[in-house]
Amino acid sequence: MTERKQDKTPPNEVIVRLTFAFFATGMMSFLIAMMGGIWFFSAILEGSVRSPAGWALAHLFVLGWATMIAMGASYQLTQVLLRTVLFSRFLGWLHFSFYTAGVLVLVLGFARGITMGVTLGGGLIVLGVLIYTVNIAVTTGKKKEWNPYVCGVGFSLLHVLVTTGFGLAMGVQAAFGERILPFAYETVLHSHVWFGIAGWLGGLIITYSFKLLPMFLVAAKRANRDMYLILGLWLAGVWGWAAAIWSGQKAAAYLAAILLFLAVSVFIGMAWRIRSQSRGKSPGPVMIAYRLLFFVYGLFLVWLVAVLFWPGTVVIDKLTETVVLFLILGWFSGSILSYLSKIVPFLWWAHLFQTKWQKKRKVLLSEMLHERKMTKLLYGYVLGTFFVSVAFFLEVPLLAAMGQIVAVVLLGLYLTELARVFRY
Repeated sequence: MTERKQDKTPPNEVIVRLTFAFFATGMMSFLIAMMGGIWFFSAILEGSVRSPAGWALAHLFVLGWATMIAMGASYQLTQVLLRTVLFSRFLGWLHFSFYTAGVLVLVLGFARGITMGVTLGGGLIVLGVLIYTVNIAVTTGKKKEWNPYVCGVGFSLLHVLVTTGFGLAMGVQAAFGERILPFAYETVLHSHVWFGIAGWLGGLIITYSFKLLPMFLVAAKRANRDMYLILGLWLAGVWGWAAAIWSGQKAAAYLAAILLFLAVSVFIGMAWRIRSQSRGKSPGPVMIAYRLLFFVYGLFLVWLVAVLFWPGTVVIDKLTETVVLFLILGWFSGSILSYLSKIVPFLWWAHLFQTKWQKKRKVLLSEMLHERKMTKLLYGYVLGTFFVSVAFFLEVPLLAAMGQIVAVVLLGLYLTELARVFRY
């Protein structure tokens, strides 16, 4: 494609195949992980989260599903937010190839207990993440402008690099022993999980929610001041908690907890104001992403109080694992699925019908999905993950299996409805 022709092509159209490759791979990984959870969650409850099945499922959920979707969406959203075209489509496909192969090798390495497989898979993932970071960073740098979205995406890229760095360090330790990298394994593990959950995925969802919530709820835009405040408090809290992990200082943990609490509180307040300004018809499944914010806010407060006042107990460890489980299955996955109900139809609609006449003659964007049905299915899915989380905390394998079955069935129906977009 010549440069002149590419300039006339809408940015979303230039990389639509790349985006859908990430989406399809992520959804397939999610279905496999969810079905695997029906059998493995019971085994994990009877044993330990730190088991081959536990590590394999955790990385399939976080890397194969949440991060895969986030990366694919970020290619499109970066173009939308900055009103530009992705720097390199070739680098995007190169990133997809290395990253997908890395996730596959890593998960199989964990599942089979092959240490070198874990190390090799981790190395491929690191290579893919580096390519992704360069591609997004150069795309952002072309505009030479600063706004909350650029800052938020920039911090998220930093955190995904830190997360993969800690993961690679653990892989090297496992392969060659602590003589190579003399770090405490628990410290590196906690940092890896913390930066991956709070820094990378949490920060990215917050950043994109600045744009997606007003857009999908049909509300007026908010002032940038709140966004900068939220990002600043969140960033300080993330790194403050990391400092507490490495130093063991309770004062650092208390300060970080206060900063995170303030960041989430301001964000919740902004989300509520966005919703109060909403106009038009029901936003469909996106309403679930909005309501999940308030539920997670309450869950966050419970966890925060427990960790600060009763640290180091077995119950706190179990509560932390349960909260992380719901964040991944409930908040991250529920929010991603709700946003996909808007993103996928729009991208496919714009791909098929590129002229005004075609759009009027064929189908309206609002007619492509049965939003009311999908909303009910997604509510059921989130409820199923809630029961899985409760069962995980109470250590009731039967309840976990039942909740997981409900979640898998409703997830399958939801994705089937989403796939109906491609019937056009």
